[in-house]
Amino acid sequence: MQASPLAQQQQQQQQQQQQPAQTSPPAQRQALVLVAQHAQMASHWQTG
Repeated sequence: MQASPLAQQQQQQQQQQQQPAQTSPPAQRQALVLVAQHAQMASHWQTG
């Protein structure tokens, strides 16, 4: 059960990373990464 939500989160992160870097400034990309990491941590705490 834990593997499926983790896989879904990874897919979402990959989709975010696929966005062209030219249209999004580095700061925005960093923010997306931070939000993704925070979401992972929160979900991990909830499931763990």
